[in-house]
Amino acid sequence: MTRQLEQFELEVQRTREIGRLLVEKDLLREMRFDAELPDGQKLKVNGFLSVDEKQLAKLGDADLLALHRNGVMGLVYAHLVSMGNLRKLVQWRIGGGTPAPAADQAAARPAPS
Repeated sequence: MTRQLEQFELEVQRTREIGRLLVEKDLLREMRFDAELPDGQKLKVNGFLSVDEKQLAKLGDADLLALHRNGVMGLVYAHLVSMGNLRKLVQWRIGGGTPAPAADQAAARPAPS
């Protein structure tokens, strides 16, 4: 059990360090997610942070290489894929577990706050 707690603490520290790097490079922005269900119910999620792809694209080669070498870029890419799946998750809920066609996904999209 002690080993598991030590490993957990290491992961917490790594998460803090990654967050510090992302803030230092001005890569985070506050977001909101809005979706409307077929019955008119509105889903809103406010106040979460997301990697700003425009800011990421502005990073210099040295910064990108450093983020890649320390493993942060893999996490950033996983995060961006996950954010893209928000629409699919809403469509899955609307469809009772079946993803909707891509054209229907336009009704639910993350938006900057």
